[in-house]
Amino acid sequence: MELDSRIASFVTSAWSAAQTAWIVSNGFFARFKLTGWRRVLNELLSSALTLGLGGMLVVYSMALPAFQEFDEGKFLAGKYSVTFLDASGNEIGRRGILHDDAVPLEDIPESMIKATLATEDRR
Repeated sequence: MELDSRIASFVTSAWSAAQTAWIVSNGFFARFKLTGWRRVLNELLSSALTLGLGGMLVVYSMALPAFQEFDEGKFLAGKYSVTFLDASGNEIGRRGILHDDAVPLEDIPESMIKATLATEDRR
């Protein structure tokens, strides 16, 4: 009988404490209640943020296999367009990726060469 009364007392006090905590938390969060145009704006921004984040995750997950297949070591191995040398001829740096889209000089029209020279040299 004593055990039963202690359990009942504990449950009653726990329930009372839970109710008090609920009332206090509702009072705290009541100041954040939005109405009217502010609530509409908040809902729109929240939905846009959620959809945008979801879209970014979908795009990333679809692009991930392509990122994993890309081997930067093979892509940049010795294929630089500019090599910097010091006075002794030692390499001190490389910049730019060399693209294989060069056109031989004899394939460039004479008018294009003259036009380029005209823009670069006023003489």
